[in-house]
Amino acid sequence: MVFRAAFGPLVLILAWLLSACGGESSAPGATRQSLQRASFASNGLSPGFALDFPASWRYQASEASIMLSNDPELLSKSDDDPAIPSGALAVNISLLSEDQARAIGAREAAAVIDAFGGASTNDALRRRYRDTNAITIEGREGAQSLVSVAGSDSLLLALELEGNFVLAVAVAPEGELQQHTNSLYAIFASVEPLASS
Repeated sequence: MVFRAAFGPLVLILAWLLSACGGESSAPGATRQSLQRASFASNGLSPGFALDFPASWRYQASEASIMLSNDPELLSKSDDDPAIPSGALAVNISLLSEDQARAIGAREAAAVIDAFGGASTNDALRRRYRDTNAITIEGREGAQSLVSVAGSDSLLLALELEGNFVLAVAVAPEGELQQHTNSLYAIFASVEPLASS
């Protein structure tokens, strides 16, 4: 809902501009951002998935998720140094299967957010994620919530995917997360389940 409200007028303006351009080619030097694709297959507890992200970014797969960053050094940083430099973004994306969601009592994206946003005993995270907002990305129903902790902003997102849920946590320096919104939503919209073998 928030996504539609914020970007609805932008879509109308873009559609108007495109129709005004007619069949003319785009301006010289205007290129689409090139993408790369990565896939993740778990140990069988949940289905795998594939996603697209900017070619200049890097990724690292673990047993449970894919971590993406626009700053390659973030992926090799130790947990001892949690600071994120200005302009950098780190995103961890996993897939919660329908069975896993049912096991935690979540049947919709907002319930997934509530289960993960309130489950930690870590004092820093007890400053709960702010109110959960319903969103729609490329026709997929979802929910998101934000929190600011120790100089960084964090977005927790759950997005419905054919009965499963994409679960993502994005972290950026405080006040900088919003500048990555378009990239994040494009990445989340690209997530597709891998065909079962």
